[in-house]
Amino acid sequence: MEKPFKVYGIIPVFNTPVNVLNKCIESILNQTYDTFNILLIDDGSQDNCAKSLDLIAASDSRLSVYHKNNGGVSSARNYGLNKLQEILGTDHSNCLLTFIDSDDILEPSAWSKVVQLFNNRNIDAISYSWTDYLPNDKTVPHFITAEHACSTPWKFQNMMDKISQGLLPNFMVDHPDILEVSSHNFIREICQDNIFYGGGYPWNKVWRISSLLDNYPSFPSFDENLTIYEDKLWCIEAATRCDNIAITSELLYRYIFVSDSITRKDSDILDRQPAAYDAYDKIINFLEKVDKQAYINACNFYYDIIFEDLGVLTDEQHKNKYKLQHQETLKKYKSLCKRIKPKTLNYAINTPQFINWAKHHFI
Repeated sequence: MEKPFKVYGIIPVFNTPVNVLNKCIESILNQTYDTFNILLIDDGSQDNCAKSLDLIAASDSRLSVYHKNNGGVSSARNYGLNKLQEILGTDHSNCLLTFIDSDDILEPSAWSKVVQLFNNRNIDAISYSWTDYLPNDKTVPHFITAEHACSTPWKFQNMMDKISQGLLPNFMVDHPDILEVSSHNFIREICQDNIFYGGGYPWNKVWRISSLLDNYPSFPSFDENLTIYEDKLWCIEAATRCDNIAITSELLYRYIFVSDSITRKDSDILDRQPAAYDAYDKIINFLEKVDKQAYINACNFYYDIIFEDLGVLTDEQHKNKYKLQHQETLKKYKSLCKRIKPKTLNYAINTPQFINWAKHHFI
């Protein structure tokens, strides 16, 4: 008789408030599917958090805590992947991998529904829908389906408001949409948007470990030199080891926003953008070797980001403070324009985007 699936979850922790961390762990221990092991990776937290982790891990044999020096979330996830590979040894059959953020919450039936899909379908991974919980007590559901990819909350909120008011049927809850796609299609979607097909987030995906390890010496590694889109790069690399991926519209994860995460000033966002360019340079470099259409999609997404940033960097509000960043961003932009081949830019020839691309591509 084939053994049941076992879910292995990796949770990086760095100074997460104890009450928040407890809610996260409680949501895991309350799962209706109870065959799991959780690796809590303490990334150099202060004593109160580190000691709380020890107490939490002692409360249930399915929880293990590992302490390490602070190195960032990618370092913690890589540490967890290495520990997991040691635990598994050479037997990867019916083992599943997922990541959870230490301040988020899993819906009680999340893993039961995930395991059911793995039991019923020949798939290597699952990407599921989630709900944003905002500090103002507002929720934004992200139903990921073939027709409703919910690329941004503000595009989708109007329909969600009508559903909550009973003006539209909540068809995605009453009749969950499950779509199977090839790994190529999955990669082509997530590289061109932050939400399509579940985006490049590790916390709303579950992977069949044998697909990631059987023909490889180790798990894909998170790039510890990146601070933005490092998770998308990892998901893309992991997906190249897969054949079929399921996407479900069921809301199985609660992404909890802290107050300052959505009230950042635009200057804070601008300061972080050079790191985003470094990440997308690595993403398109990787995709150029593995999937031509994904490479084109990623270049267009990258182009959209950097074109809009150049406009902001040169407006009246920002141009004096960001002169140097504008010069460096323009260099990135010119380099990217050279890489985007004719007939692969998603803009009509009379648009400012196309005119600017042509100016920097051919000169």
